[in-house]
Amino acid sequence: MAGAISGFPIRRNPKAGLRPISMTMPVMRLTPTYLEHGRMTDQERFNRSCVPISTGCWLWAMKLDRNGYGSFSFINDGQRERQQAHRMAWQLYLGPIPAHLAVLHKCDNPRCVNPEHLFLGTNEDNRADCVAKDRQAKGSRMGAAKLTENMVSEILASELPRHILADAYHVSKTAIALIKRRETWKHVCPHDLKRKEP
Repeated sequence: MAGAISGFPIRRNPKAGLRPISMTMPVMRLTPTYLEHGRMTDQERFNRSCVPISTGCWLWAMKLDRNGYGSFSFINDGQRERQQAHRMAWQLYLGPIPAHLAVLHKCDNPRCVNPEHLFLGTNEDNRADCVAKDRQAKGSRMGAAKLTENMVSEILASELPRHILADAYHVSKTAIALIKRRETWKHVCPHDLKRKEP
């Protein structure tokens, strides 16, 4: 059965519920529900909270959680609930999310809620995607880091004893040993190696 919800042409799919045929940015329309009752459906509220940009992402323009993901509130069985907006986008446009899967971003933009930019995967898939795209925090991007990449590069190039380096950089001798053995800060090269690069 064909129809339209908030600008999306849809068809009924018994396995996935409502499924968009076209994933262009929704056009806000006043539906009979809004005109009759003076309130919007969750789908309408969701669509009003998206801002399309040139990359094809639909940026979430409302509340963000502490990790930068959109946050969408809705009523479920009389109780107000909150869910990440990209997960809600999947459910509104593509159907239910299996319990053991997460909704991941192809575009690596946590604010994006475009269903075409989302895919399902396990937590392991999410971690692998993070490593493959070099998004994991490392080095000075780690919250508790006492050193910077330049400092580590100097430590690697230095021939001073570990205890002197530890005192100079205000870290433990063990930290210096781990750097020297290339067990930590593996992404950093010593200064003398950097000078040889073209």
